[in-house]
Amino acid sequence: MNDTILKSPFDWINDTSKDTQELFELDDLLYNFSITLFDYRNNRNMNQKQLAEILNVSQAMISKLESGEYNPSLAQLWKIAKKLDLDFKITFQEKSNSAAIERISSAASHWSKSNTRGKINLLGFNRKIGTSA
Repeated sequence: MNDTILKSPFDWINDTSKDTQELFELDDLLYNFSITLFDYRNNRNMNQKQLAEILNVSQAMISKLESGEYNPSLAQLWKIAKKLDLDFKITFQEKSNSAAIERISSAASHWSKSNTRGKINLLGFNRKIGTSA
């Protein structure tokens, strides 16, 4: 067993493969969308069925979008943003090697402040917070 102590729980990401890092980046994007949709609904005291009616989708689709089970297309994201009167921006820019770690760390910080469901989904693994694995 390795006795190295991590300064951050995300330090090990630097040692993972590029494919794994890319999965984390995609999960971060999906998470940010999911939590924005959940917060939008929650802040307006809406249930999933009410939000589904606004977006003209099924309640099951809202559940999949909020849980990260569904990866919406760019066109779907744009339509959702328009229907909810949300800003929608995409930025393509060069990044440094530490940018991915910063985004993941930022998402983890945001998640810990805003998650009211007690669950996180990283790389497709559902984890219940506050319980042992």
